[in-house]
Amino acid sequence: MLQQIFTTAPVDRLRSIVEEVNQNIEDYKLDSPLRLSHFFSQVREEVGNSASFTESLNYSPSGLIATFSYFARNSQEAQTYGRANGRSADEEAIANRAYGNRNGNGDIASGDGWRYRGRGLKMTTGRGNYQDLQDNYHLVWPGTAPDFVGNPDLLRKV
Repeated sequence: MLQQIFTTAPVDRLRSIVEEVNQNIEDYKLDSPLRLSHFFSQVREEVGNSASFTESLNYSPSGLIATFSYFARNSQEAQTYGRANGRSADEEAIANRAYGNRNGNGDIASGDGWRYRGRGLKMTTGRGNYQDLQDNYHLVWPGTAPDFVGNPDLLRKV
């Protein structure tokens, strides 16, 4: 079923998602077809066809302007950092500008936009949201205390 939702995702990635959900179906409260449908609909919207666990910021200049208010206000920077003419997008520069001073992140120079870009099945984004997840994780999984703020890549693990 997941191959029909995540059409370009590698089979091993889908398998890891299935194993994670099956092991935690009660904790996640995914105990009905309706809840599973809602969950995977949201995940699909967040991670796209490939079910990638890290946000892609490989935008063209026009995509940056349409997606992020920073680049709508600073269109010349969209031209500088966006993907164009065979040049890859500068994803780190994009993240630091798009997410700077938002969701608990510091300014552009802090690097927080890149450090706390979207990760995981729900694409948790921003230092504040990583902190909230870290602060509340033990409520669902008592006795565990992962340091998502200190090690943001933990969110890439299913």
